[in-house]
Amino acid sequence: MDEIQKVLVKAGRKDLAQKYYLKIAAKLFYIGRRDNPQFSKPYYVAYGQLSKSDVKNKENSLYGSMSLQGYATEQEYNTEIERLKTDGFRVNIR
Repeated sequence: MDEIQKVLVKAGRKDLAQKYYLKIAAKLFYIGRRDNPQFSKPYYVAYGQLSKSDVKNKENSLYGSMSLQGYATEQEYNTEIERLKTDGFRVNIR
């Protein structure tokens, strides 16, 4: 339980503490693949944790195309970043 949840529980707001937990726990770690016709191969952007609305906004890009892949744990996310770098792709971390 993090500090925000502790404060909410202490204030008698277990309902808000639960909603807060579900919102934080629902966020996945995302890596986006950007395809741009000006480049010979795609590049990747590591975004970290994003909400579902943030994912939709990023996928609806004006320039090129972006597809995002979600990872449940930070370890899976970091492993994929290292694999992409090893395979010779550029990965921008935001």
